[in-house]
Amino acid sequence: MSVFWKPGTSGPGGLERGDESESLHIVDPKLSKLPLQTQRHALPIYRHRNSVLFAVQKHRAIVLVGETGCGKTTQIPQYLHEAGWTAGNRAVVCTQPRRVAAFTVATRVAEEMGSRLGETVGYSVRFDSRVGPATKVKFCTDGMLLREMMLDPLLTAYSVVMLDEAHERTIYNDILFGLLKKIMRKRKELRVIVASATLDAEQFRDFFETNTSKNANANTATILSIQGRQHPVDVLYTEKPVSNYVRAAVDAALAVHSSEPVGDVLIFLPGAEEIDAAVEMLRDHAPQSATSGKWGGWGGSTAKVVGEGGPLQVLPFYSALPINTQMKVFEPTRQGVRRIVVATTIAETSVTIDRIRYVIDPGFIRLPFYDPAQGFGALLTTLTSKASAKQRAGRAGRVAPGKCLRLMTEDDYHAQLPTHTIPEMQRSDLSWVVLLLKALGIDDILHFEFLSPPAAETMIRALELLYALGALDDSCRLTEPLGMTMAEFPVEPCLAKFLASAWDFGCVEDALTVAAMLSVQNPFVYPRGGGRERRERVRAAMEEFAVTEGDHITYLNVFNSFDETSNDSEWCKENCLNHRALVRAGEIRQQLSRYCKKFAPPGRQGSSCGDDVNALRRCLVAGFFANVAKLSPDGRYRTVRDSTVVAIHPSSVLAHFGSPPEWILFNEISRTSQLFARDVSVVDPRVLQFEGEAVGWLIELAPHFYEFRGAGGSGGAPRLGTKKRLGPERPTAHNLEESDPRPMKSVRLGDAE
Repeated sequence: MSVFWKPGTSGPGGLERGDESESLHIVDPKLSKLPLQTQRHALPIYRHRNSVLFAVQKHRAIVLVGETGCGKTTQIPQYLHEAGWTAGNRAVVCTQPRRVAAFTVATRVAEEMGSRLGETVGYSVRFDSRVGPATKVKFCTDGMLLREMMLDPLLTAYSVVMLDEAHERTIYNDILFGLLKKIMRKRKELRVIVASATLDAEQFRDFFETNTSKNANANTATILSIQGRQHPVDVLYTEKPVSNYVRAAVDAALAVHSSEPVGDVLIFLPGAEEIDAAVEMLRDHAPQSATSGKWGGWGGSTAKVVGEGGPLQVLPFYSALPINTQMKVFEPTRQGVRRIVVATTIAETSVTIDRIRYVIDPGFIRLPFYDPAQGFGALLTTLTSKASAKQRAGRAGRVAPGKCLRLMTEDDYHAQLPTHTIPEMQRSDLSWVVLLLKALGIDDILHFEFLSPPAAETMIRALELLYALGALDDSCRLTEPLGMTMAEFPVEPCLAKFLASAWDFGCVEDALTVAAMLSVQNPFVYPRGGGRERRERVRAAMEEFAVTEGDHITYLNVFNSFDETSNDSEWCKENCLNHRALVRAGEIRQQLSRYCKKFAPPGRQGSSCGDDVNALRRCLVAGFFANVAKLSPDGRYRTVRDSTVVAIHPSSVLAHFGSPPEWILFNEISRTSQLFARDVSVVDPRVLQFEGEAVGWLIELAPHFYEFRGAGGSGGAPRLGTKKRLGPERPTAHNLEESDPRPMKSVRLGDAE
């Protein structure tokens, strides 16, 4: 029997390879009825246990390619614990791309190990943690591990770091790859496991390999492949393209319900908006017609929907939902009830939902794309990759033979879908990445070892924004205390600057509420085909809270009113508000409040600005000054920075009430039929006096970013505000055209003309 090296003992040497002849236990396929240890031994990875442990002791980096269902996520951390890798003060950490995956996996492993969550097994996700001093096996989101490195840059608490679902190539994982490679130079005993269902294994092995000789025995990285437990899946295609993939997915699910044998259905849709629409259709309506195209195996018949709790149970599943709502998809259903789960990519590989035998895949995914030329990103719905489509189909074969319907023709699948998804690192705003790396002491950002290096323009844009926010000084080093404070907040830099500035404007309590509301879905529940009467009802409910200043103050009114009702769900229903989103906002607010208290100036207490809404709006400008647009004579809004045409999103109160304001500030851009500004507030750039000239919030609060060209004399237009140098180049300065100052007052939109 092999003797495995344990942390704290002498290094490996003269060890024998583990016996790979151990056979897989043959058990009843209904594993859930068997004892936990029998279930563990029935997993495909069990027969590779010794091989995995041998690879971990012999190599410093292991790329583990394990098919879906092999048990790698739940079992490998336990194997490491059993083999002594958690001896002494060390622990094993396993990252997940999503918080629900970290929570569910930790719950399962704790159950298998006979531990309560927070004891031997724990988890840590954004705004929630169950970890104690005795925790030896920890599951966390990859973002939380990055946050932990700010306190422990060398991750000295861990002997093994396992990065799961690496094929998703999230921006967090790509940063971790580079940081772990640096840490491994300092900590020779650290082990890194990169695990995924589908992965370019050679690329990862080469990235972590440090052996430069031709002696293969000296290699420090290796690849292990483990076959999963997969039943055959019939993949079906439509005969012709579908015109409305949400409607087609609903009709297909109802066709399955009416004509196919027992088994639950999993529908993949790009985002929460489409999921909510599909769930409502499934719960309230039979299909309007047969599906747009017929396919082998399923007819075009319809099924009567009884609703949740009846013969058909419909559940949404996406990361913005509260944890308890997400967990409903894992609860058993009653006998004779078929469940339809409508999910984002969260159900692709991160978690396993039992009883799924039918998968409906429209072939779309929603991804963030950042345009450094325009300086903002947008969530775009685009085609998924062939690798992701394969993973989705595999979900139908976990418990029994299944079927997967792709809502596209077979020719379109082969011709249009890319092989792999573009890594998030190459399509994202990197301002928070730069801020984090600076906080970790990595100053030479441009030469950091990224697995997939981002474009130089994106990196420069991030440096410019952080400099304008005050997080970087003239030497591109993190400022004290503002830069470090912003890096500590678990939100993106503009929102972090907004929260950090709240102390200066006396609106900490209000800023916490607004920040929490910006972190969840829009609080208003909009009708989907409910007729004019229902739309008018939502509009009337919105008018009850809306104010002329825009969405941010409206969100503040909504949350404060919700808080006064003691989180009453019936009150939310009466006022067309999303109860789940408001509850989640309350949880996030509590967590952000702890950060604000941590970084409070000496002797200061959090306070509210009361009726002085201008203080809160000025605080918003301090964080989001880069996102400003002005109404043009042609009736369209153009961003001040680069004259990009944007429109106020229909979900904004400013799109429903009052006349279009001259100047607006927005939080983000989304792109559908056009570019829409979301979460919009009114700003007036010229309500202050500076040396006799009327100047505005933008120049006062972002002098590095804007300059004002006022009505000057013969010497030309005066330039107000300072202009400093960012390294060898000047930061971008943007011009504000002269306009008449307009005093603002806070009134409810219902009282406005």
